Amino acid sequence: MSSLQQLSDIDIFFFFGDNDLGLEIESELIRGILQPKRSMYYNRDEGAGIDEYENRPSGITLDIGVRYDIANWVSKNNARVTDGSGGYPDRRIAVSQNTIRIDRKKGQVDISVYYIPFFNYQKPNVTSVQVGVVT
Repeated sequence: MSSLQQLSDIDIFFFFGDNDLGLEIESELIRGILQPKRSMYYNRDEGAGIDEYENRPSGITLDIGVRYDIANWVSKNNARVTDGSGGYPDRRIAVSQNTIRIDRKKGQVDISVYYIPFFNYQKPNVTSVQVGVVT
C-alpha cells in the first residue's frame, strides 16, 4: 500500500504508462473512490462518490452504499481500461463487496479496499481512504 501523497503525485498523471503498473492502478482506484459522482462533464459515470457519505450518520446505508458504489465504479472502470490485448498491460482489478472493509472509529470511517490486479493475480493489494462521518 502506497501513501496518499505518493498516489496523488502529479508525475503519475504526466508520465502515465512509464510508472510501475501496480502504483498506477492503485492511483486510479483512489482517484475513482474520491471522485464525486456525476462531476465530470465528459463522463458522467466516473467516480464512486464516497464524499456523499461524509457527515452522514454511520448506519446500514453507509455499509451497503459505500460497498455498492465502489464495486459499481470498479466494474465500469474495468470496461474502459485495457484488458492486456494489443501489447498493452492489463489494468483491470477484481473487487467484491465482501472485500471492502469499513472500520468505524470515533468521528471517522476508514474504508479499505482489498483488490486483485489482473496482471498479477497472485499478489492481492489493499488501499484505504478516510471519510469523516457523524457517529
